[in-house]
Amino acid sequence: MIQKTSILSVLMYVFERFTEFDGVTIESQDDSIVKEMLQAGFNVNDVENALLWFSDLNHLLCESKSNKSTQGAFRIYTDHENNKLQAPAKQYLETLTHSNVIHASEREIILDRLMALNSGYIDTHDVKWVTMLVLFGASEGTQSIHLLDALTSHETQLRKH
Repeated sequence: MIQKTSILSVLMYVFERFTEFDGVTIESQDDSIVKEMLQAGFNVNDVENALLWFSDLNHLLCESKSNKSTQGAFRIYTDHENNKLQAPAKQYLETLTHSNVIHASEREIILDRLMALNSGYIDTHDVKWVTMLVLFGASEGTQSIHLLDALTSHETQLRKH
């Protein structure tokens, strides 16, 4: 099983090195990405899992493009999600939803990608980074700098909106 810090570190490395702010999609079959990541010291399993994570994200985003509504949707967490998500992480995710930072369909993608981290637990830090990755993919990069600032800076910034 991959450690949470390991997979999240690999995901952030991929994001920082291989995305541009013009809607670039990370392709899991891109040998140049794999080669560069292996040269950077990542092991092959972490590289493959990170690229698969992004591939699955791209697939989910394509499926959800037509499902942006569901305003006021209520979410009941599964036992598996409840066991993995710490209470502050769930609260933060709900704050993002109720503040209209994310739609209910985006929340579902975020939850799916959080569960795919294969970690023992998920904290607020994980929710912030995965949310940023999902929103970057959904917005094709146009708002990513602002989202990154809002999601990785002090939590109270989002609660003010």
